[in-house]
Amino acid sequence: MGGRGRDTLCTGPRSNPKVRGCLLSLGQGLRAYLGDKGVRVITVMPSTIDTDMSRGAEVPKLSKEFVAGEILRHIREETIDPPLGEAAAGVYESLMKDPRAVEKMLAQIRG
Repeated sequence: MGGRGRDTLCTGPRSNPKVRGCLLSLGQGLRAYLGDKGVRVITVMPSTIDTDMSRGAEVPKLSKEFVAGEILRHIREETIDPPLGEAAAGVYESLMKDPRAVEKMLAQIRG
């Protein structure tokens, strides 16, 4: 979703946190619906990945190779909704402690 020269919905440093939250909820719903059918669903929440879309962002970036390796590792380990990178891990940890505070913080970033 998104692309060069456009605002992005799900990737990059300008991604919409509301959409990310919706995708996380969608993953949880799909997991509940499809789990008894033998289908595993994970939603990967990475920090900013070093791509053309994130080129101008002055934030720490994860390499594409690192992210791909981590996704494969989490699939093998059957991890549910893993955050990838320090920034994503911080948001995820905060979300587990106080979801409303994170929601308010993210709303300030992107209205």
